[in-house]
Amino acid sequence: SFSLTGAGFFGNRNQPRVMFVKIKDTEELRTLADTVNKSLIGLGFANDPKSFSPHLTIGRIKSVDNILSFHQFIETYKNDEFQQVRLNEIIYYESILHTTGPVYKPLKTFKSGSI
Repeated sequence: SFSLTGAGFFGNRNQPRVMFVKIKDTEELRTLADTVNKSLIGLGFANDPKSFSPHLTIGRIKSVDNILSFHQFIETYKNDEFQQVRLNEIIYYESILHTTGPVYKPLKTFKSGSI
């Protein structure tokens, strides 16, 4: 299980690109991420140089009409605990970006207990 705690965004302050809810970082989550990364490297994928930032993507942002209002919203909810989540499965998706928007193709599902 994990906790959804706080809103945030990726991108620069004037051009946010992704809005997300933070997933509270725990040792168990870091262990799972490390195991997944090592397995992917073993399958020939390149190591991701970005630092681990557990989050749940809410949406991709094309533009923001009122940047002040956006940042006030993020500030208001940056530390709120939204809910506890029990993990039942992990689904790996391929994100295919098109001009009309992203398409998410499920590649593999792992049920709880097989993770």
